[in-house]
Amino acid sequence: MATVIRIYPEAGDAGIGPHLEFNLSDFGGQLPNCGDLIIKPQGQGAPGDEVWEVSTRYFDPGPGFDAGACLHVLVRSRPMSPSERALHQGLSPPLRS
Repeated sequence: MATVIRIYPEAGDAGIGPHLEFNLSDFGGQLPNCGDLIIKPQGQGAPGDEVWEVSTRYFDPGPGFDAGACLHVLVRSRPMSPSERALHQGLSPPLRS
């Protein structure tokens, strides 16, 4: 079984919101780490509108060798800055020679 990555957005006084599930390949084979920034995926609001900052992660190991493990990731959501939006949209200026 594969590692499941569950992302939980913080929801103010309610604690955490409903989670979204991903797998390792969704993150290019890298586990999200504290301080990492994740562009909010399409289908979860307008693309490019928000950034998730990883605040905490909890490992939930599988019950045995090669069993499905789960990584619970808490994130804080914030609006994307103009420079982040440009980076996401591929609008960075070309290097000058």
